[in-house]
Amino acid sequence: TTYIMMQACNTVCFGARHQTVHVLPLSGLYTPVRAVTAPWRRSKAAAQPTGVLPAEHPTSPFHELDLEDLWSGIGKVRVRQHVNPLRREHQIPTTSIDWAAAFSDPTRPLVLDLGCGPGRFLMLLHKRRTSPAPSSLWSSDRLPGAAQGSTGEAPQYNYLGLEIRRPLVERANEWAQRLGCSSQVHYIYCNATISLGAMMSTYPGPVDSVFIQFPDPHFKKRHHKRRIFQPQLVNAIKDVLPPGGKLFLQSDVESVSIAMRNIFEKYAGDAFGLAPEHQPEHVFFSAPSSTTADADASTATTEQTASPAPPSLLTQHDVQPSGEMSVSMSSGDESEGMAESSDSGSDDDDYETMQSEWAAGGWLRHNPLAVPTEREHYVEQQGLPVYRVLLTRR
Repeated sequence: TTYIMMQACNTVCFGARHQTVHVLPLSGLYTPVRAVTAPWRRSKAAAQPTGVLPAEHPTSPFHELDLEDLWSGIGKVRVRQHVNPLRREHQIPTTSIDWAAAFSDPTRPLVLDLGCGPGRFLMLLHKRRTSPAPSSLWSSDRLPGAAQGSTGEAPQYNYLGLEIRRPLVERANEWAQRLGCSSQVHYIYCNATISLGAMMSTYPGPVDSVFIQFPDPHFKKRHHKRRIFQPQLVNAIKDVLPPGGKLFLQSDVESVSIAMRNIFEKYAGDAFGLAPEHQPEHVFFSAPSSTTADADASTATTEQTASPAPPSLLTQHDVQPSGEMSVSMSSGDESEGMAESSDSGSDDDDYETMQSEWAAGGWLRHNPLAVPTEREHYVEQQGLPVYRVLLTRR
């Protein structure tokens, strides 16, 4: 960015399309100055880490969806990278869903992805679990939730993504329609934190599994109450998951994964336990005494500056495959339309530093679903770690 210090100047005129800046000093001298392209107008490729390929690249796991053939007319949407869920318009719960319109058979076991972002993950999971024949949801070949006690045949699932950004929901449903999987894959615009309990209470079938993957970290401590994982959501998930149901949590920000794991242990430790997948040969552990320091450092850094997080700290929703979306960088979420409740997130003091018995189970090295999200694909291309926890409903 170039700053032009204009001393003894009384007029600044901008040329056509802001290509030049004409400075007219008091002396009457005419000085054309070439304008520097603003940061938000620079090519997105310039900000892309070297060697990181977009979601639609032929080597990407999402390429098998062939979404590039369906791109015309729906490929580009305008969304905010970060959304404040405490704004007034997001504080209206979504309670009434026509399940018969959403799914061809609403009695099937339901797979829930909370904060699903662009939505490719559920479409790819559905494709891999139904072609060429239905298969178990989990790579361990153990049928979770409602599948237990069956004859051994893998069930058909319904897949539901909940997302707080309406344009992504509309595009994902259009993709599912064009791919021919809309009878089993559906997306709903809502604030999952306040809507999940009432919404799922009317679902005719069982809820098999719940995923919270790469949620917006909201690094600043005063913004932790904006995170999707709040006590209200923990209690809702505890209520909707039957015994044997799975809860999968993951993030590439270790402090966020720690907070997610610990909040479930604090408010639902009697209802959940670590899944059998947490075996010594399949997990890794955090460096001693590093997590607290990292959390403090990230909080201190974000408190001092309003700059965007570096690529390694962005969320799944921040990943912008080439040509996918146009992002609004407005910071209006900080103040406009606020409706923050006094008790929302008030008990969020020390989730990242509380003592955890589940910490002894470590982080899963590999995704037990063997299907990545867009953010996961982006992170793993850079060789960065992902911190995963798989819990089972008792």
